[in-house]
Amino acid sequence: MLASALSTLLLLLLPGICVATCKTAVASLKVKIEASETDKRRLVTSLKEHGCNHGLSFEPTDEGFDYRIAIADILKPKMTITQAGIGSAEEAFVLTTVFDDKGMALFTFGRRARLTRRGVLNASAKEIIKRLIQVRSNK
Repeated sequence: MLASALSTLLLLLLPGICVATCKTAVASLKVKIEASETDKRRLVTSLKEHGCNHGLSFEPTDEGFDYRIAIADILKPKMTITQAGIGSAEEAFVLTTVFDDKGMALFTFGRRARLTRRGVLNASAKEIIKRLIQVRSNK
């Protein structure tokens, strides 16, 4: 009876204890991130978290970088339709551009606002990783 209760307890707790392991980093990329301090921290966290699944590790630096990542906030006009009629509003849009170490733009993409700022930066980090893998495989 006690053994049964302990095994049940272990099965309930085990998923919470186990953590995902990352692949061994094949490439360590030094990145300079041009964004607010909060956005920079969040983007680095997401890059490290998602990059490890692809064998990439990201190190933030201001000098001697492999890639420069610039994040800009843009307000895009959008049409709204309400009971009061048709109008316009502005929608938050985050534009991300990644440059190589020589300053050449490699790619640019935009992400509309998610529910949170962290969600936008997380989606941006995933897209950066996906595109960097493509760029690096074409070299």
